[in-house]
Amino acid sequence: MTETISDIQILRNQRNTKLEETDYLALSDATLSDNMKTYRQALRDITSSYTSIDDSGFSWPTKPDAWDN
Repeated sequence: MTETISDIQILRNQRNTKLEETDYLALSDATLSDNMKTYRQALRDITSSYTSIDDSGFSWPTKPDAWDN
């Protein structure tokens, strides 16, 4: 049996990787910039609007500089 990964799962996996790339910024001893908070929230919300990276209009939010406010 061949297991296929659904489009939404691919989207979630890629989104989770992008969130993991900035997790270190959200540690309790660091202050997360407003731009980074907005970026991370946009990543979490992306599956509310899209079910695939191939959906019309889909694009990843732009990752801000880690310390840019």
